Amino acid sequence: MSHRHRAHRLRGRRPVRTRARRVGVLFLAFSLTFGASWAYWATTSVPGGNGASAAATVDRGERPVASVNGSTITVDWAASTLSTDEPVDGYRIARYEATTHVAQTLLTSCTGTHTTLTCTEDLVPDGAWRYSVTPVYTTHWRGPESPLSDPVVVNTAPTGPSLGSAADFSILGNAVTATVPISTISGNVGTTPSTALTGFAAGQSVVGGDIHANDGAATQARVDRDLAYADILANYPCTADNAFSGDQIGVTFAPGVHCDAGAFGNTGDMTLDGGGDSNAIFIFKIDAALNTGEGSNIILTGGAKASHVFWQVNGAAGLGANSTFSGTILANGASTLGAGAVLIGRDLATGAITMHNNTVRFTIALAPVVTINGGATFLTKDPTPTISGTTNAAPGRAVIVTIDGQTLNTTVQSGGTWSVTASAVLANTYDVMAKIRDAAGNAGFAMQSLTAEISPDPVDLKTAASYSVLGTATVANSGTTTLEGDLGVSPAGTVSGSPTVGGTTHLNDGPAAQARTDFVSAYNDAAGRLSSSSFGGDQNGKTFRPGVHHTSAAFELTGTLTLDADGIAGSVFIIQVDAAMGPAAASHVVLANGAKASNVYWQVNGAVSTGAGSTGVGTILVDGDVTLGAGSAQAGRVMSTGIVTLSGNVISTG
Repeated sequence: MSHRHRAHRLRGRRPVRTRARRVGVLFLAFSLTFGASWAYWATTSVPGGNGASAAATVDRGERPVASVNGSTITVDWAASTLSTDEPVDGYRIARYEATTHVAQTLLTSCTGTHTTLTCTEDLVPDGAWRYSVTPVYTTHWRGPESPLSDPVVVNTAPTGPSLGSAADFSILGNAVTATVPISTISGNVGTTPSTALTGFAAGQSVVGGDIHANDGAATQARVDRDLAYADILANYPCTADNAFSGDQIGVTFAPGVHCDAGAFGNTGDMTLDGGGDSNAIFIFKIDAALNTGEGSNIILTGGAKASHVFWQVNGAAGLGANSTFSGTILANGASTLGAGAVLIGRDLATGAITMHNNTVRFTIALAPVVTINGGATFLTKDPTPTISGTTNAAPGRAVIVTIDGQTLNTTVQSGGTWSVTASAVLANTYDVMAKIRDAAGNAGFAMQSLTAEISPDPVDLKTAASYSVLGTATVANSGTTTLEGDLGVSPAGTVSGSPTVGGTTHLNDGPAAQARTDFVSAYNDAAGRLSSSSFGGDQNGKTFRPGVHHTSAAFELTGTLTLDADGIAGSVFIIQVDAAMGPAAASHVVLANGAKASNVYWQVNGAVSTGAGSTGVGTILVDGDVTLGAGSAQAGRVMSTGIVTLSGNVISTG
């Protein structure tokens, strides 16, 4: 007899009575299907009543929520009931591959029927998984399986230690010394607790990031570096299976933890093979020093990345000359990068780091190529120069340009161009650097020596401007001397020899006193100007352009010195001399391309003695005595804090 016929038969039976007035309940389950649900029949009778029957279903399971912690997955779900709101007896759990939905074998912790609303599966293998829940009633009847959970991923491969803020540093040590020739470093350079940094001044080693000498950033980076070192020690165990020793020339390592109980050595090519996994982690624990040979290489292949390689070294580290090394070195000691060594990674040491003509970048890929228009040296007459260039970096990458203490920011434009405009600069030669970093942090650089020929402001002589000669003590003349402007002495001087004066002679009077005050003010102004160039030795055959030119020695000239205005009207020349000034006989200072004697100033901290028959231009402001050689001429002025001696000279106002 079929289930359906049996059910109809049961519907016709009378209630069963007992002397104890019991309720008789008979469950006859059958495979009557309502949609996807399972059902059972319930026939219930009560004393004195008629037979009654009802059909109920087991509701579908609720979609579970899965969460992962390491290799442990916890599955939670909401309760299911019968269609009569009665509770089910329990739940069965299933796990599926997340993409193919192929059923997997559950581990024992989640097998069987669960009477709670949670299940924890331990030691789940690596992969992406989804879970389902099926409600059950008694030992035979089930509701429909729930929808699958969102996928969860188990990945027990080593993730590597976190470097924290130390990840921004290419070099971090107690002290850092970069010897000549220079090194090129992509990231930050830091020292702590020392501030000792050598070889990082202008024109020396080039740093793509920032320099931190025992500041807050360096201190925090050292803390994070030490945490990473401790993490490797504590959480990446050494076993007999991952031990190695000896020279690693020709050896290939797979991802994982590798331990050397002694000193590490490599004299040739050692390979790290990621096996096609770009996230592969390599951790090397070295319980003594690390040293690589000259010309040796740590080669990355199979998707291996230097950013996923860590060397925990319980001792000093040394890279051989012209070697290539990959990974982050965490050395508990000093570190030395041999001449020409290339480090793809970082050197984070507790001791001093010594560098010599090294390249340190974060990835194997080369840093962006950067150029500055105009080349390695360039001349500008623009007081707010525009600095521009090109690069192969991606559009939108930041460009940082430094000049004269200014930091200028822009971005790479489409077509690989960039441009910035500096604030006003004085006449000088400046080191310009343009830096661009790629997404991995590798920095490309370009440098330029930019000479700004910017005319300084003229020196204000005020009332002293009308004087051809102004002395503090005696003005002594011999021969026929002609002065185009005024002649003055102050505060208590004399004039002898009767020079011819085109203007007015002021002997210790009020105008002379005021002129002397203005002369001293002009001298101090000229002496205080920031120099744009330095010079020394004989200036014969040299050319000065507008600006402030300084010598810490005596001024020498045996031939001709040219002051060239480059056709710019109003160009000013200030020459600062920290000692005596003694142009030789028949020497000449000449003007070219629009230069004017009225815009030339000589500030001399010492005696001046011009040679016989020499010619000069400009206003000579002298803290000392002045002697003009016989027959010499000056297109300008002579002002002295001491004695002025003339000998058949011509001094025009210029």
